[in-house]
Amino acid sequence: MWDYEDFVAKAKLYFNRAANHNEDDDEFALWLLLGLEFLLRAPLSQIHPSLIAASEGNSLLHAVGITKADAHPRSITTRTVVDRLKFVIEGFGDDRQRDAIFLANLRNQELHSADAALANIPEEQWLPRFLAVVNSLCEHLKMPVSDVLDADIVAHAERLSIEVDRAVQRAVRTLIENSKYMYEHLTEPEREARIRAATHTPTGYKRVIPHAVACPACGNETPLQLTPGRTTKSKYDEDNGEIVHSVIHLATGLSCNICGLVLDDTAKVIAAGIPRLRTIEYSEDRYEGWEDNVDTSALYGGEDYGDE
Repeated sequence: MWDYEDFVAKAKLYFNRAANHNEDDDEFALWLLLGLEFLLRAPLSQIHPSLIAASEGNSLLHAVGITKADAHPRSITTRTVVDRLKFVIEGFGDDRQRDAIFLANLRNQELHSADAALANIPEEQWLPRFLAVVNSLCEHLKMPVSDVLDADIVAHAERLSIEVDRAVQRAVRTLIENSKYMYEHLTEPEREARIRAATHTPTGYKRVIPHAVACPACGNETPLQLTPGRTTKSKYDEDNGEIVHSVIHLATGLSCNICGLVLDDTAKVIAAGIPRLRTIEYSEDRYEGWEDNVDTSALYGGEDYGDE
């Protein structure tokens, strides 16, 4: 029930069933969305089955091998799976989480309501999102997408993704051109006033602009909106007595108070030429001299540990 390879195998099985249907068939979409449920769980199961076991009852005991504890173990919800993946997969930030939840909701709407959800949604609204999530999962699992998805399905989804990307790029170009036009047609005093308001406090102190980038429209520094993801590494800085954590952040938006440019999601940020991921280091103080106040001999087998 909890095995990583079994999750991947079941995802492949359902994806193969989808390949037996035409793209305009509801069952094509349904089998893909059902298979995605299992592939989403694979990275967590690969680390440890307990990461996908529900906390209710004895499911956790069952996940660690105590199978007599519960004849009907339960796993966590898809939303919890997605929430945990951001700490496991580099780059599985808000955009991939939104895509995964969107797809899960679409599947639930089809299965648990009277709506013909899959018949009423165009492919370009869900299939590129599906491929983006599967790509992210397969990259983490170190397997080519072609190992789990039929090549024709991948090619079809990629063609749709290109069209969607082009539409986003066209929309972002228009946003940038409009904001640039507005900025260039400000009078010099108006421009200086906007820049000062964005870069200084009312009392005249210079503002600290968090995660500043050059605005794609006006070129002035503007804050990039970021969402923290997983910690890639932690190290101890002996010189400063601090533990330094490196955390991957996902760019989720940009709003320039000078020219008015607003990019309200990750896809638009990428289309504007701004890197999607950023690594930020955080320092954590560590009490110096703690070793002097703790008896560590027990950790090394006593006073004679290591004696010849």
